[in-house]
Amino acid sequence: MPTPNTQTLTDLLAMRQNAERILESLLRARAECDQCLQREQRADPMRSVTGASSLDKAVANTRRMIETLNRAVEDAAKVAGAQGPAAVEVTIARPPAQVQ
Repeated sequence: MPTPNTQTLTDLLAMRQNAERILESLLRARAECDQCLQREQRADPMRSVTGASSLDKAVANTRRMIETLNRAVEDAAKVAGAQGPAAVEVTIARPPAQVQ
């Protein structure tokens, strides 16, 4: 049975993995949207006004969330590791390369 600390770590890892999948999906959607706008020779109205599309903002927010989750995972791993080396084995992976 997992301890509360190892359960927290497991939950954080699952959240981070989900956030990474969301980021990948947002990046694909942004690329598709940009291609469509380019094909239709139109500008993104939001990007024209604010300098960033709504998808650009969603990508940036998701990346910040992943960074926050990475810090939380690192902290939780330290706490769980204090219970003994067999308590948890974690490899802290970084998010995919930043795509502009």
